[in-house]
Amino acid sequence: MPAAFRHLSRRLREKVLTADEPLKNFLDQEATWFEQLADVRDDICHRTAYDKARTATFPGLGDVLRAGGSVVPFLSGADLRAFVGDLFRRTLALAYVAEGFVYRGIMRQHEEQGPVPPAIVVAEGEIDLTASTKEPLFPLGTIIITLGRENLEDLEYFLSGPVDV
Repeated sequence: MPAAFRHLSRRLREKVLTADEPLKNFLDQEATWFEQLADVRDDICHRTAYDKARTATFPGLGDVLRAGGSVVPFLSGADLRAFVGDLFRRTLALAYVAEGFVYRGIMRQHEEQGPVPPAIVVAEGEIDLTASTKEPLFPLGTIIITLGRENLEDLEYFLSGPVDV
């Protein structure tokens, strides 16, 4: 999270987005979490060995938890699976509402633009993306992300865990 995200988020909520915009609603609902995440970022950057050194190695999980664990509730949780799953969920939700906001803007400016293509995540090798078919497997413009089967199972494990919001 860049340092300026805190300011960008606030500016979007207060000056740019309309009250009925889903992105504004999401940023409003998650404002406390984003502020806490920014505090953790500051703690990691300024209160660990990471500091501002360009050649430093990012601190390990223990240092990250010590840097922000006493500051924010989501780093003090007893369940790492809930913490990681919650982080994934919020990141994916932000990506989803931000993408919708961007596409609505494009569609207002370019009425010929079709609906937002879907995005899917598949395990490597499950779909032959080079195969020729009479009908396309997916709508044109579909974003396809491939992950190794083990990585996809890990992601699904965290996302199916308990929600600690």
